[in-house]
Amino acid sequence: MTKEEKTLEKYLTASKKILSSSSVECLALTAKSGVFTDGKFVLKFFLCPYRENVYKTETSFYELAAIHDLPAVPLASNGIYEDAPYTVSGFSKGAPLHAAVKELSEESRLQLAEKTENLRKRMQSVSSPVFGALYTDGPRYDDWVSLLQAGIEDGKKRLVDHDLYPSDFGKSFDLFFKGFTDSDLWKSTKPALVHGDLCEKNMFIEESDGQFNICGMIDFENACYADPLYEMPRVDDMYTRLRGGKTAQNAAYDNKLLLFYKICDYVMHIHNVLLTIDTGFDPYFHGRFIKYPDCEPAYIENKLIEYTAQMKEYIS
Repeated sequence: MTKEEKTLEKYLTASKKILSSSSVECLALTAKSGVFTDGKFVLKFFLCPYRENVYKTETSFYELAAIHDLPAVPLASNGIYEDAPYTVSGFSKGAPLHAAVKELSEESRLQLAEKTENLRKRMQSVSSPVFGALYTDGPRYDDWVSLLQAGIEDGKKRLVDHDLYPSDFGKSFDLFFKGFTDSDLWKSTKPALVHGDLCEKNMFIEESDGQFNICGMIDFENACYADPLYEMPRVDDMYTRLRGGKTAQNAAYDNKLLLFYKICDYVMHIHNVLLTIDTGFDPYFHGRFIKYPDCEPAYIENKLIEYTAQMKEYIS
C-alpha cells in the first residue's frame, strides 16, 4: 500500500469507531486534514504539523458562531484520536454554493452576492481588543501590521527554502509592503472576525419562498481577528463569479489595497501549498488520489511572476 492509502485506511477505521458506524466514506484527505461522513455527521481530522493551532481555531469559531448567531453548523463533539485532533458536526442544511451556482438565475446570483457581503459585515461586527488568533493562548498582536508581517515572513522563508522566491518578486513585494505600512491606512483599523476562506466551496444555500439564503459555512481553520477588509479579495473574486464574470468590485475598496491583500494572503497560504510538496502526499478527492495543480513548483513560480507584473504597475 502507498503512504496515501495507508493514511486513508487508518482514518477511515478511526472514523467508523468515532461515529459508531460501519458505513463511512472519505470526502477529502490531504496532508493537512481529512474529512469523513456517515451521512449524518461530518468528522474532520487535523493532520498538519501545526494541527493543535488549527484545531483550536476551528473550535473557537464554532463557539463564536453560536454566540453571534452566524450560519455555521453546530459542533456535535470534538476530541483527539492518537495525535490527531478532530471535530464532529452535523450536515449543513441546503446545498453547497459551488455545486448550485450554475443552476441559479442571474437575479439569484446577484442576491447571493449581496447576502455574502452582509454576512461578511455581520462577522465584522464580532470584534476583539487584539489582532490574531481566536483562542486566548494563541499568537496575538496589538497592531495589524505586526500580525501581517509575522505571517508573511513565515511564508517568505518557506519559499526561500524551496528556491521559489525570485529576487524580482521579493524586491517588488518589499516596496509594495513598505508603501502600505508607511501609510496612515492602519491607524483606524480595528480587529474584526474574518472567516479566512469565504468562497463558494465553503458556503451552503437553501431556498425559501423563491429566495436563496446562506444557511451554512464550513472550513474555519484560517479564521482570525484581522483588518475587516483583509478578506475582500476572496469575496470580491466570488462576487465576480456570481455575477457571471462581470466586475463586482465596490468603488469603496481600492484596487491597490485588494491586490496587496491578495498577495499577502497567497504568501501566507504558501505554508499549506508547500506542505503538500514536502510530504509528497497527493490529495484525495471524489474517491481518488489526484495531483493538485497549485501545489506544483511551476504553478507557484508562474503565480509569483504574475503578481510581480501587477505590483510593478503601481510601484512605477
